[in-house]
Amino acid sequence: MARTPIFHEEKKALIIKAALAAFSTHGYQGTTNKLIAQEAGKLMGQEGKPISPALIYHYFPQGKGELFAACLQQFPPIQRFGKAIKENMEQPPEVFLRVLATTYDEVLSTEGVLPIIRLILSEGPLQPELPKALLGILGPNLLIPMITYFDRYIRAGKTRATRPDQISMQLLAPIFMRRAMVTIFPPDQLPIELSEDVEFLDTLVQTLLRGLFIEKSL
Repeated sequence: MARTPIFHEEKKALIIKAALAAFSTHGYQGTTNKLIAQEAGKLMGQEGKPISPALIYHYFPQGKGELFAACLQQFPPIQRFGKAIKENMEQPPEVFLRVLATTYDEVLSTEGVLPIIRLILSEGPLQPELPKALLGILGPNLLIPMITYFDRYIRAGKTRATRPDQISMQLLAPIFMRRAMVTIFPPDQLPIELSEDVEFLDTLVQTLLRGLFIEKSL
């Protein structure tokens, strides 16, 4: 029986998935088209014609920067977070903040997310295409919708004196720090006992609601 051919878009999707695995394992600088082709071979198993390094260049002629941007564009956790924001833009703050907090924590808990974040933080200063690619994805899909939501309440006088970027950072930064901590350190090595995820997120949201949003607007 003839093997089912892998068509154009399926090949491209395979290359992106393989590249993401290679970037996570070898870093940006250490990833080559040869390594990506090897990762693609692992994903394909024994079926189909192997992906060649030359074929990767054919699909992404501008090199690793273009391929990395494509990886971020297709990264399911980013897509899931962006969808959660856009679907809840008309919800009141107590709902919107809770959805953002819960989804963001779930995204950070997803396998493969923190290695990509570490890659950008460690190699970004020397590889300007990395933060550029990240902002190109996060800006229109996450940051601008989120800031637009908070700016609407600020302009309506329904928050205390603040800026939309401050609300965003006060929500996201503690979640990131906590998730990084529990990822790096085993629970039995921490000097304190951490609260459960649900309790932590609920306390964070309630603190923001009481501290930033005027009660009558909630």
